[in-house]
Amino acid sequence: MKDERETVGEALIRLLAEARTEVCFGIPGVHTLELFRGLRPRGVRHVLNRSEQGAVFAADGYARTTGRVGVALLISGPGVTNAATAIAQAYHDSIPLLIISTVVPDAELARRWGSLHELPDQRATMASLTAFSEHVDDAERLPDVLARAYRRFSFERPRPVHIELPVDLLSRPAPPLSFRPPEGERPRPDEAVVEEAAARLASAARPKILIGGGAIDAGPQVRRLAERIGAPVAASLNAKGAVPDEHPLSLGTTLPATAAIEALAEADVLLAVGTEFSPVDSYYSEVKLEPRGELIRIDLDASQLELPFPASIAMRGDASTTLERLDQALGRLAATPRADGVAAATAIREAVRWWPRAQPLMPLVDAIGSALPEDAVVACDSTQLAYIGQNAWPGRHPRSWMVPAGLGTLGPALPLAIGGAVGRPGATAFCVIGDGGLLFSIGEMAAAASLGLPVVMLLWNNDGYEEMRDEMDALGIPHVGTDAGAKDYGALAAGFGWSSFRPRSLEEVVSTLGRCAAPSRPALIELTPELLG
Repeated sequence: MKDERETVGEALIRLLAEARTEVCFGIPGVHTLELFRGLRPRGVRHVLNRSEQGAVFAADGYARTTGRVGVALLISGPGVTNAATAIAQAYHDSIPLLIISTVVPDAELARRWGSLHELPDQRATMASLTAFSEHVDDAERLPDVLARAYRRFSFERPRPVHIELPVDLLSRPAPPLSFRPPEGERPRPDEAVVEEAAARLASAARPKILIGGGAIDAGPQVRRLAERIGAPVAASLNAKGAVPDEHPLSLGTTLPATAAIEALAEADVLLAVGTEFSPVDSYYSEVKLEPRGELIRIDLDASQLELPFPASIAMRGDASTTLERLDQALGRLAATPRADGVAAATAIREAVRWWPRAQPLMPLVDAIGSALPEDAVVACDSTQLAYIGQNAWPGRHPRSWMVPAGLGTLGPALPLAIGGAVGRPGATAFCVIGDGGLLFSIGEMAAAASLGLPVVMLLWNNDGYEEMRDEMDALGIPHVGTDAGAKDYGALAAGFGWSSFRPRSLEEVVSTLGRCAAPSRPALIELTPELLG
């Protein structure tokens, strides 16, 4: 008689459903079928990508746009290694991902005889890319391991977590298991420290605020505090939109510009919230941000409070809660805004206009920026157009920009946009990518089409790796390995079921974007250097 009890694979999916997982990403494989058995019965939607790397990038995009945990199901061996780059990117940008994979059965691993999908030590391979990587060979341990993962996501700096289960464990009958909601709380700085920080800010003559990805959900608190003391606010790429660009104290994401960097550096008190001062944010500037005044830090990660610059006052805590307490302390001090705060922010924005490296592309960047819908979700790749646009285009809302600049790989924008479209139904997801980067993840065009997602690709086609050609020219190196384009992107788009457009003028770029504001199927807009004259 068949055992009708729930299998371990089914039980794991049920635990994820109890953790409020609504969507998971991945590709079924012979080693994960028992996980897929439990998806439909538990009402968990599965999004089929075209590679494991694409699946994890899409889970990343889902997490960035929703603030929820992105979940990916991977087969052992090549599924894990295919996804390694996307997992590393999520680690770099502090994205909460739960990576569930299978692994070769323990008995076969012990023999080391080359089983299907065998790696020498899969758990250890993943450990270097995640907050932790756990091998679970006893189903009774699943609730504890998941509780540890969700404690990390809820109360600490979020980063990917990997859990692997032997293939043969998944089909065994499961013991009684239930998800345990994470217990704990985020750290809170001492009240005396908050009061001291408030006193420093209240007495500052030239206060400034810098926010990073850790403050993406703290926009209202940042605005209130900035308005109370009259402090201009700059944002890293991962904080784009937390404080809308149109706010009179906002400097936007202008850190590549020397004027913005110098303005922060010369602050007599700089409040840095949820940022690691990554050099990526000022990568193309001739100067780097080095605060010369007092530095006040707020961060959930204790290791960041003294790096790379020592803080005058360090407060470990959640950005929203700590800023709220800091604002209340400033209220008790009857702090008043600096009269020149808005004027200082305006002067800095005027001085940026944009930094010299951006100038050749600015007509196209401006045309696109004028036509992006208010509620757009935008994913940027490693390409010249995105390098400029991600800083210059208006940031109006939090969690609407996906800029995986940290690791800096090619190809993530398209699957990120897919995840963003899944996470933000009703919004159009724009993918800004170069022709070289697209060829890294072109299979995901099939995924977007089959899912019927409103994804619009802005394809910057400069016939290969133009930036590498420029760098080789600067160094006196002959062009080698830089011609990486394809012959006909319109034909490729048609083959994947996308509509396609190739504007011949900047005016056509704007009108085409208007036509694609809410596409009935994915659309490719091919942009070429000829548009710049």
